[in-house]
Amino acid sequence: MDREQQEQLQAYFAKTAKNEIRIRRKRAQAPLPAMCSRIGGKPSVPKDFIWPYYDCVDIFDGKRKHLPLSFIAQIKLSEIADLDVDGFLPQNGVLSFFYELDIMDWGNDPANKGSAVVLYFPDESALHIADYPVDMKEKVMVPEYEIEFEQRLTVPEYDRFEHRRIDPDEYAELAHKCGYVPNKFGDHTKLFGFPDVIQGPMESDCEAISRGYHRAPSGEELDDIDKKASEWMLLFQMASLTDDEPGEYYHPCKFGCYGNIYYWIKRNDLLARKFENAWLILQCY
Repeated sequence: MDREQQEQLQAYFAKTAKNEIRIRRKRAQAPLPAMCSRIGGKPSVPKDFIWPYYDCVDIFDGKRKHLPLSFIAQIKLSEIADLDVDGFLPQNGVLSFFYELDIMDWGNDPANKGSAVVLYFPDESALHIADYPVDMKEKVMVPEYEIEFEQRLTVPEYDRFEHRRIDPDEYAELAHKCGYVPNKFGDHTKLFGFPDVIQGPMESDCEAISRGYHRAPSGEELDDIDKKASEWMLLFQMASLTDDEPGEYYHPCKFGCYGNIYYWIKRNDLLARKFENAWLILQCY
C-alpha cells in the first residue's frame, strides 16, 4: 500500500467509523442481583409483565406450537450511559432481549414475527426477577453470565470496501492501527457498530421483511428497499455461547453452527423508543 492509498483508507475509516459497546462475559458463580446487566439467568421485569410467547409451526414435525421465548440478555442502561457516546439509548431503565431457542427461526420470513422481542422497562425501581414459565424446557434456559462493557471503534468489513486495489490484510492492519481490532471469526457480543457478518449484509433483508416480503421484489420497489436499507442499524449482536465447562457439549445459545443473532432496528424507531419494531436475523457458518 503506497502513501496515497494509506491516506485514502484513513480518510475512509474516519468517515465511516462507528462506535460500538463491546461486551465481555464470564459464567456467574452465584445468582446475580436483580438490577444489573447480564446474559441469561432470569429477567428483571415489572409486576404486570407477561412472558412473551411465539406461535409457530415446528419445521421438524409440522405441528403448531405456542413456545415461550428464552431470556437472552438485559442491559442496565445507567451502566453504559458514558459509553453510549451517540446517545442512542435512554440513560436509565433496562433493555431486555428475548428469542425463541427451541425452533430457532432465522428471521428471514415475515412469518417469523414474534420469534424475538426487545423490551424496555424505564422504571428500575419497579422491577423484580421473574420465574421461568412452567412450560419452558430446561434446555432453552440460558445460563447466567456476568458482563462487562468496553467502548470500541468499529469500521466496515473489507467486503464493504469499494476500492479493492488494497489488499485485505493491509486493510485489516491499517484498521488495527486506527483503533479497530478486526474480528475474523465474528464471535463478538456488542451493542451498535458494524455487525460481524457471516452470510452477507442484512439491512435490505430487514427492510424487505418489514414490508411483508419473504423474497425481495423486483423493479422500483426493490430500488426503494435498497435505498431505505441504510435506515436500519445494529442494536445488539449476540455471539454463540459455547463450551464454558469441561464436558459441556450443548449450549442453548449455540446459534446454528456457531453463528450470531443480530437485533436490527431503524434509527428513527430507536430514537423514538419503538423497540417493538426491532427485527432479529440469525447467521451461522
